[in-house]
This record gives sequence, structure tokens and C-alpha cells, in this order.
Amino acid sequence: MMKRTVSLLLDIIPEELKDKKVLLIIDDTLQEKFGNKFAGHNSFFDHVRRNNSNYLKGNTFVCLAISIPVSQSENGIEYKTIPIGFRLYKKIKVN
Repeated sequence: MMKRTVSLLLDIIPEELKDKKVLLIIDDTLQEKFGNKFAGHNSFFDHVRRNNSNYLKGNTFVCLAISIPVSQSENGIEYKTIPIGFRLYKKIKVN
């Protein structure tokens, strides 16, 4: 389904913008949780936390998105960003 979505998005790029950059974006989002009864819970390093610990207990969602050029004006090229897929990241513990 993700391949088909990308294919459709690439087809709607205007002809005059076909030579412009297409951007793939990978983003992770930490979601703090309380308790231990939820999927993918673990302690994750969070570089923006401003308390006594840089770690939070929660889970991480990873998103893949694509930015395609849709128009050009005197201000430059306008891009639209469309999410392609999401996954719950499961941290693997190495013993």
C-alpha cells in the first residue's frame, strides 16, 4: 500500500517540477506513558526533557512521509508533505 501511495504521489507532480527534489522524511515521536501494560513500552532517551532525567518511560512511533513539489511562485517552490506509513518502534534488548 505504501508503494502504491508513493507511486500515485509521484504521478501528480506537475511536469514543470519533475526535475525538482522529492524529500523522504523519517520522524520519531516519543509518547510518555504511565504503567507497564502497553505495547512497546521501554525507557527512551529524550534529548529535550528538562527535568531530573533525560529518560522517559513510553513508546515511540516512527513515521515515513514524502514531500513533493506542487507549485512554483516568486516565493519559491511549494511542497506538500504526505505521511506514507507509521510503525510502533519496539526496542530490542540485547543481553
